[in-house]
Amino acid sequence: MRIPRILIMLVISIIVSLLIHLLMYGTNFTYQHISDALFVVSGITFVLSVSLMIGAFELLQGLGYTFRVFISPDFRERYSTFVEYKNEKNEVNKSPLYKEAAVSSLVIILIAWILAGVA
Repeated sequence: MRIPRILIMLVISIIVSLLIHLLMYGTNFTYQHISDALFVVSGITFVLSVSLMIGAFELLQGLGYTFRVFISPDFRERYSTFVEYKNEKNEVNKSPLYKEAAVSSLVIILIAWILAGVA
């Protein structure tokens, strides 16, 4: 894990939370509203990062492979088995940020929890 990546993700999450807050509540900044906006963004990020860490993306790769095999005959010739398709896809995606995303979202969930307790 790299600290700069975590900090960048924290900043991005806070900016997205601010935009959601402005969209939902306008400029009415209360602890509860800030907590809600932070929790929405960090909750979604946490669930996605954990599902990617446990390998749920392989299910999506399998569904994508199956769909493309039925649709495209050229695809079937290029990848005769799912293992070939999976190996090529895994070579393309060599930079997992799942752990950093999970850590940054947990930090923001903790902040949202503290703000909800103050409100």
